[in-house]
Amino acid sequence: MTISFWKRASEGKHAGDNFHISCRISIGNKRSEISTGISVKGEDWDQDKKKVKKSEPLHTSYNQQLLMMEAQLFEIHQEQLRRGKTVTPALISKIYRKGTEEPLKMIDAYDQLIEYKINIEQLRKSTLKKYYTFRRVLVRYLEEQEYPSMLALEVVPAHGLRIFTWYAKQSTHESLFNSKLFVRSISAALRLAAQNGHIPFNPLSDLRFPTVKGKKTVDALSKEELKLIEDYHPKTEDIRRVRDLFLFQCYTGLSYEALARFEYDEHVHLEEGIEYIIMTRAKTERDFVVPLFHPAKTILLRWGKRLPPASNRPSKHKIYHNTNYNRKLKELAIDCSIEPQRMTTHMGRRTFATRMLNDKGVSLEVVAEMLGHADTRITQSHYAKVTIERLKFELEKMLEEQKRDR
Repeated sequence: MTISFWKRASEGKHAGDNFHISCRISIGNKRSEISTGISVKGEDWDQDKKKVKKSEPLHTSYNQQLLMMEAQLFEIHQEQLRRGKTVTPALISKIYRKGTEEPLKMIDAYDQLIEYKINIEQLRKSTLKKYYTFRRVLVRYLEEQEYPSMLALEVVPAHGLRIFTWYAKQSTHESLFNSKLFVRSISAALRLAAQNGHIPFNPLSDLRFPTVKGKKTVDALSKEELKLIEDYHPKTEDIRRVRDLFLFQCYTGLSYEALARFEYDEHVHLEEGIEYIIMTRAKTERDFVVPLFHPAKTILLRWGKRLPPASNRPSKHKIYHNTNYNRKLKELAIDCSIEPQRMTTHMGRRTFATRMLNDKGVSLEVVAEMLGHADTRITQSHYAKVTIERLKFELEKMLEEQKRDR
């Protein structure tokens, strides 16, 4: 029997990433793998000596742990030979794991994931709520399928999780997209279990769902539709707030996240007689600058140099919550004879980008900067929809230049 320690080649794809050290037991042409529970950077592992280098602060403790593990495995091998057993790597692995700890169950692994999300990633309560909802669905599913220790087998069948996707969809009445996110969270729980040494590796690391190829269609309000909303006289104060909030997005291109953080005194700056909105986009961590055009400034002045609040009463949310905002936008769309399913909080941002590119003739690079995109290809892929009016404008401009050159 031979025992060797090695780092998993499928991990650590980026510089500075950690590798998980596995133990391989070989007897003849058969072998089995066990997780050591040790994780180090690639440069801290000596592949020739099969030990942790001194550059790792805990190298002494880690190497002692590997030596102890090796001794225990050889002891198990000798004991089984004395008993006259047919010794295989799988048998030694099974005995070693049984002697160390009970196999981790799926629910326990998922609880560890939730704890990690709370303590390390510090997710918002609204996001954590999804994890707790899914946990209830997972418990119900395991009980119905009689899988009390789904993770104890160390291999979770990918086809079973694809079936579970549809189960999650039916149980929670969520979209198929969110159901897939639920299933991917199982993979995240297994990945964390592998990092903590409960299983050798994440068996779902290669799990993929079929996707429909093709570019995502991006919708924006036409000039006529935008004019309908601008000229509309809301029947209620509630819809008036929503209309002004949405128009502000159409005039500035702010995402909902930036909208929720916007403060006039903090984010509006005067430069050479022109007011600009200067903020940092949370998604890309890039600064973006947008001119505060007159229509947007008019909306702010109408509400006392602030955005339309959700109500006159003090609230945790200065503006409407995203879900409530989306729902009320559909009411606004119906009143303005616009297809309600098209209206979302992101449509104002799309409208701003499309109007800048097609109607105002602003370059793609400048629009990308105003949107806070890290790459102009993102702007081009998601927002650059050239209209007939824009083509006519460019053709007329070209013809005029040709006439002047004659």
